[in-house]
Amino acid sequence: MVVLAAALFALTGRFQDPPWVSDFSRVFTHPTGQNGYEEYVRAGDLCRQPGVGPYMLYENYLSRPERDWANTPPEERIAPPPGIDASMSLLDVQREHVRRCPNVIDLIEKGNLKPTFDPREKVGLGTAFPELASLKNVAKFAILQMRVNFADGRPDLATRAAIAVLTMRDRMPTSSLISELVGIAMDAIIFSGINENVDRFSERDWRQLGTVAEQRLRNNPFLKAMEREEQIELSSIAEVLKTPDGVYLFTADSDENSSKLAEYVGKLNPTERERLVREIQAMIRDRMNSLFDRLRGPESGWVEPSSGSDHAVKNPNDPRALAQMLAELMSPVFEQATIVAIKNRIQLRLLRLHSMVQLYRWHTGRLPETLQEAAPKDFIDPVSNTPFVFESGRLGYRIASKGLPQTGEIELKYRKSLSTGNSDSPPP
Repeated sequence: MVVLAAALFALTGRFQDPPWVSDFSRVFTHPTGQNGYEEYVRAGDLCRQPGVGPYMLYENYLSRPERDWANTPPEERIAPPPGIDASMSLLDVQREHVRRCPNVIDLIEKGNLKPTFDPREKVGLGTAFPELASLKNVAKFAILQMRVNFADGRPDLATRAAIAVLTMRDRMPTSSLISELVGIAMDAIIFSGINENVDRFSERDWRQLGTVAEQRLRNNPFLKAMEREEQIELSSIAEVLKTPDGVYLFTADSDENSSKLAEYVGKLNPTERERLVREIQAMIRDRMNSLFDRLRGPESGWVEPSSGSDHAVKNPNDPRALAQMLAELMSPVFEQATIVAIKNRIQLRLLRLHSMVQLYRWHTGRLPETLQEAAPKDFIDPVSNTPFVFESGRLGYRIASKGLPQTGEIELKYRKSLSTGNSDSPPP
């Protein structure tokens, strides 16, 4: 669908070319100051304001392991941004980047204290969400701030950035499936930052992170997003099928049935077209209700076994066959999104388990021998219905979920050699 395809652009997180226009001015025509989403979008604007992009590009350039300063032709070298010279380290560049984006976390925390809602009166297939790429950049900036603050001996500010964005993610409006997928991408960015600094968090930090993970698991934003997506789909079918070309929004250009279906739709009179729309809407409701029932149950049952349908239409002149094909074409996309949502919830559970293991380590001076020792009520993975994977050694530990056949093993990627080392003392 058009909305889902637009998510690919939203997830790139690229800076826009000049002239620069704030996302805030495009999204909020009548700001009230009472909507926390206003602060979130303002924070996104700070992360993409003019002059900030070169720092991100230069950081990426310095981070490339394959770069060869001596043999890189001058025309291929990226010039240092203002305030930076070629002798400075990556950390120096990141410090300057953070300095040029003040108040980002302050704005997020301010927004977290308010109700949040999407200011758009109507969301449809053609609705643009220009702010989502910038919100993803907020998560990237939080990771940058975490790294700088840890390096500069301010771990409390590093934890503050992670918790602010994890809380923001929980409070973001679920306007559509796109917004939820971008939110999941933001979570993944924060999880990677926590993974990178897992041994640097204090006992208090891990208590806070565990509490946020537990709070997040109480909600199911993916279910809300899919309910909203159903409303968008149902309200858009009639508009899409106003012309024969609307068929191509559902089918690939190379589909041998596409031209026949378009021809068939073109011949429908208004009454027949209305009947086709009702057929499609009824089938979408049936499929979505089945999905909603699964999403309200255990995560192990969220994904429905594949029916193996090839979406072929034996008789393109049969309205019900056409309706069935158009409804079925949405199912694989929703199934993929469901798998992404399951992985996100698994990672939230893993974050909570990391908190429990780290707190156990702080309080006892050693790692637990089994995960059940640190998490007696939470060591069973609700997706695989088996214990979470737990391995420990002198230099660390690993927690993972066996996941689903579609995902494989899932973890926060906390990996170290588990066979060497001389100390099991709590992390510094």
